[in-house]
Amino acid sequence: MKRKFSRQSAIKIDTNKDFLDVSSVFGNAVALLFVRIIYNTVLTPIHVTFLALVSGVAGVFFIYSDGTVNLIIGALLIQVKNIFDAADGSLARARNTPSRIGRFLDSVVDFFIGLLLFFAIGLNLSKGNTAVYLWPLVTLAFLCSMIQCSYYVYYNIQYLLIARQKNSASRADESFTDDDMRVYSEPYKQEILQCLQHLFLLFYGWQDKFVKLVDHASLGLLKRYPRVVPSNIDMVKWYDQKRILQLNSVLGLGTQLFLMSFMVAIGQMYAYLWIVVLFGNGYLIWLILYRINCFRRLELLND
Repeated sequence: MKRKFSRQSAIKIDTNKDFLDVSSVFGNAVALLFVRIIYNTVLTPIHVTFLALVSGVAGVFFIYSDGTVNLIIGALLIQVKNIFDAADGSLARARNTPSRIGRFLDSVVDFFIGLLLFFAIGLNLSKGNTAVYLWPLVTLAFLCSMIQCSYYVYYNIQYLLIARQKNSASRADESFTDDDMRVYSEPYKQEILQCLQHLFLLFYGWQDKFVKLVDHASLGLLKRYPRVVPSNIDMVKWYDQKRILQLNSVLGLGTQLFLMSFMVAIGQMYAYLWIVVLFGNGYLIWLILYRINCFRRLELLND
């Protein structure tokens, strides 16, 4: 008997009830169409994640190669990867089969593809170029891109868990807990999960700690204004600032991959690296300060 696909179940954030997630706009409609097509097949979210891996690696190869056509193909393959990246989670939600293995596998694949894409951009730019700052710039852009995405993910997760009280396969802090040691009854699945979680913490743990530190520092700044903000801050209100969440989504992976694709396709990879470092970080700093200011104004209006 065929199961009926539900778009409402497949989406993480309802743009009609929640906020417009700009990052999910890029490829999300195609991803949902793909999920609808494969919904009653044997394909699983893990299979879709591996499709994202394959398309991402293929994109890396074409970006490294010479020629305008190869760069355009590489840019298109990045977007194919982005579609599959959105589809695996949507398929898991639509079937109500979220898994911790799938959650970590998706993030580990994103890290490796991101690392390889920046490496391919560096190799492409280094052909005939001996500038000493090239590889430091590539490394810095990669790290900045990762932190910007982690900032976006952190507040989305906190919004879903704290403001909306929704269940999620993700946590804001993915450090090992006692529950993580007994998620699966099958020993081999538990070993796979622990391996993936170790890799996740290696790649993303420092980023999550940094973003959490920024969040706590922002709350600390608020508490310096006792006449404006109460000492016991309402955390639901803090994480339920939809205007800020929408602005945060500009830093999401979907937006980052779209920008990368566009700049690769037009042969402006140097400019892309500087945009990530200068504009991306400048925008992130502005967002942090804007969040604090908006919350203070909200509290003033409620007085």
